[in-house]
Amino acid sequence: MRNSICMMALVASALAITGCASTRAIDVTAKPTEVAIIQPADPEPVRMLQTKVRVVTASNMDEFIAEAKKAQGSENPVFVVITTKDYEALSLNIAELKRYIKQQQQIIAYYKKATAAAAPEQAVQQ
Repeated sequence: MRNSICMMALVASALAITGCASTRAIDVTAKPTEVAIIQPADPEPVRMLQTKVRVVTASNMDEFIAEAKKAQGSENPVFVVITTKDYEALSLNIAELKRYIKQQQQIIAYYKKATAAAAPEQAVQQ
């Protein structure tokens, strides 16, 4: 019995040693893959509604009120009033929004160009 245990231990050891000797080195390689970036469609252009700004003074206030009554169909018309200082702030805010939108458009155009696929003429030259 003792001999058979020793024999089994010897066979197991031999298998373990030969198992380690039969391993091979694995070569790991990596190659870059091209990722297709989908270019989103441009948004629809902004469609602004026409607005009318009127300057009302003491001399034309009665005419303005009569037109407002007619336009609103009411004897008690409603007005939205903005002071000249607030109008200046409003126009500066709109100019700031315009600047921001233009800068965003430039950034978007840069990334579209940077992520666009190679042009056909460039592929032919290579």
